[in-house]
Amino acid sequence: MKPGAPATGIALEGIAGGFASPVHDAQATFRALMGAFAHPATVVRIEVTTGRPQGMHQAMAAAALGLLDRETSVWLSPALDTVDVADWMRFHNSAAKAANAGAATFSFVATGDRLPEFDRFAHGTDEHPERSATVFIECESLTAGQGFTAHGPGIRDAQHIAIARPDPDLADRLRMLSIANARRFPTGIDLVFTCGASIAAVPRSVRLDAVR
Repeated sequence: MKPGAPATGIALEGIAGGFASPVHDAQATFRALMGAFAHPATVVRIEVTTGRPQGMHQAMAAAALGLLDRETSVWLSPALDTVDVADWMRFHNSAAKAANAGAATFSFVATGDRLPEFDRFAHGTDEHPERSATVFIECESLTAGQGFTAHGPGIRDAQHIAIARPDPDLADRLRMLSIANARRFPTGIDLVFTCGASIAAVPRSVRLDAVR
């Protein structure tokens, strides 16, 4: 398929646009994501303009446009698992929906959807740890809510972050994931929390402790 050509079976009418400046915005998004992983639990803004399908916020849409391609597969939480979102992703980067969460390279979880069990996602193998999943999780806020202290590579002493989501067991879920990632390392899953145009990455090497 030629760049910019519609994927087979997609009606163009009603599909949201992509990056306003494809090359510049893709590079800016990638730099922001790399910066977020280099400085875990630090809030970073993705300063690009992008169209996006209904239900997907700015930073998550930019990440989808910047990272997905025909070689990747994607899993969507129920609120994002719509024809509009799937067609938008297929049109702009030919990304295919995974058969299940465990088969996805990237996963996207909407703000209002409960966090899935993290064991559902791919953790990679000792021979191929790069085959683990990256899970993008939309939040109500990255400056208010449940407080966490992050420790690990890329962090001097400790880094504080607050995450607001409707999950009542958020602190326990993230604590258990940190324990599982430490036990499995170098395999595990990487998280990217998003809110509006902001992101904060928590790679598998970082431990999150809830502030009680």
